[in-house]
Amino acid sequence: MPSTRTSAENWMKLPHVLKNKLDTISFDEKKVAVNYSGNGAWVYLEGMRVRLGDEVFAAHITITKSPVSNAKVDSDPWTLCHLTLNRAHNSHVFYEWDENAAKFRKTTNVIDRDGKHRAAKEHFRIDDSQINDPDLVNAVKEDMRLIFDSLV
Repeated sequence: MPSTRTSAENWMKLPHVLKNKLDTISFDEKKVAVNYSGNGAWVYLEGMRVRLGDEVFAAHITITKSPVSNAKVDSDPWTLCHLTLNRAHNSHVFYEWDENAAKFRKTTNVIDRDGKHRAAKEHFRIDDSQINDPDLVNAVKEDMRLIFDSLV
């Protein structure tokens, strides 16, 4: 399973590791950062941009996991995350680590800031916000595979 500490360290290197390898996603090197929330239950991997057609949206990945005593020291494993685009609708794609395949796959689950497993559509109750929109999933599929491969 992916380690939170390793993923956070690798995130900071991604703009250089994946330079000229991504099609839809890019990094704003000045904004690449790792931020913790909810006693380490949510870890924000910041500083992405996603280009969809002629539009570019700021974006981030949120790792969702059980709370820990010290988020910056503990390297507890994580299995759930989601990509979020800063736009009004169809803005989330949810992923889960598949231990058997050793890769991420699309899911509809999330761990909330209190560490409770929930359905993503329960947690994000925005009427117009469809989760795992097929157009968004397909647009970022290959880039997210490369990002996940580099994170773990």
